Amino acid sequence: TRVPYPFYDTYSVTTTLTREQITTISPTVKYKNNIVIPWREDFEDPSLLLDIISKSDTTINLYEETPFEGLRSGKVVLEGDKLFFEMTSDTTYILPQTGQSIFLELDFKTNSVITTGVYINAGSIVQQSSVLMLNPTDEWKKIYINLTRAVLNTQNPRNFRVFFGILRAENSETVEAYFDNIKLIY
Repeated sequence: TRVPYPFYDTYSVTTTLTREQITTISPTVKYKNNIVIPWREDFEDPSLLLDIISKSDTTINLYEETPFEGLRSGKVVLEGDKLFFEMTSDTTYILPQTGQSIFLELDFKTNSVITTGVYINAGSIVQQSSVLMLNPTDEWKKIYINLTRAVLNTQNPRNFRVFFGILRAENSETVEAYFDNIKLIY
């Protein structure tokens, strides 16, 4: 049921292929010209574009030892009496209600499940809508999370906030989660 990722431009090349010879093609990937990226957090700037909710037991820190890309990534650790973490985009966003594609793009690595989704502000009601659970992985993974339905299935939304949540069971191992290159895109 996956949909094609609609934001990358096509790559085309004209070449002559010769039987029993290897032809190397090195495509480049770039975004289309008409996309909007209202929120981007790459953890390179010391001031993060994230809010940690008040119920969180811990925070996210800049991680410089082996970042995914660039100089830093974000790292969350839950250990000891720390059982819950949740962060949101630092700003609310007005997202299109016309059915066009809306995605959350990020790189991550974790030894626990991470819940992703949106907070929907519909005036007097703020609703949390979980969209996808990211499973543990020992390697960095890139993921494209389709937020379109979560945004469209809302009555009269004023704005949205992206969220990430982690819950650690008592007496379980230390949870470590790493984030990089977070983008909200439509």
